[in-house]
Amino acid sequence: MTDQPGVHRQTAPPAAPARKRRRWPWIVAAVVVLLIIVIAASSHGSSGGTTPAAAPVAPQAGSDAARSDSDTITYKVTGTGVTTAGSITYVKDSSFSQQQANAEPLPWTTTVQMDKNAIMQPLTLIAQSGATRGTGSITCEIDKNGVKVTSSTSSGPAAVVTCSSNGHAQ
Repeated sequence: MTDQPGVHRQTAPPAAPARKRRRWPWIVAAVVVLLIIVIAASSHGSSGGTTPAAAPVAPQAGSDAARSDSDTITYKVTGTGVTTAGSITYVKDSSFSQQQANAEPLPWTTTVQMDKNAIMQPLTLIAQSGATRGTGSITCEIDKNGVKVTSSTSSGPAAVVTCSSNGHAQ
């Protein structure tokens, strides 16, 4: 059959190419879940045999620190040649809730209570130097019940320092 003049045939539009599913969000989620499982397992399965760096500080009677169901976490940020932290962010409870402080004079310290029975204690402290020039340094430290569990130092203009731990001493 030949095409006749004046007769138009309808043709279907070309099919849209099949959309590829993005797999990277699932891969990232799987890695995060695996990391949480590994941290939780290492915090319960390790008797460690390590000696704490300092003797624990005894809590005062009647204070929140004296509660047997919580640990006292102290976050510290200090500076050498740096007098202000532009921002300080820390985990404030066992539910991963965060708190941020801005333009804080150094040295800076805060104390929070963490649930002693939590599967893991996500201890994280991030601070950025308020100095945009110079060669000063900024240091973070996390103590648990008076024992240092981690510390770190960074230097330079607008330096960022991170302290992170699952709650065990170094």
